[in-house]
Amino acid sequence: MRLTNKLNIIIKFEDILRQLDFETAKIQLETEIMGTYNFFWKSKKSAKDSFEDNDKLIEVDEWFFGFGNRSRWGTLETDLLEEDIFSLEDFKYPVNK
Repeated sequence: MRLTNKLNIIIKFEDILRQLDFETAKIQLETEIMGTYNFFWKSKKSAKDSFEDNDKLIEVDEWFFGFGNRSRWGTLETDLLEEDIFSLEDFKYPVNK
């Protein structure tokens, strides 16, 4: 799967999230070579306005986003390691359309 396809998956998923009344959403991407990655979204509509620095969430206008294995509330269930952060071909969040 090329990087462009991965970006399109994130963009399309976020377009779906914009149409839903959701609290949290999670995608797990499993690959044969690169490993397994977790992507997490928490809506600002139902979320507290901020998180602790150790939660390592990225705030954008509509939600909080994070990598790693997370609880339903967005807190990390295990330490966020460098290899947990999806970084193929300089992937950066937020994804620009």
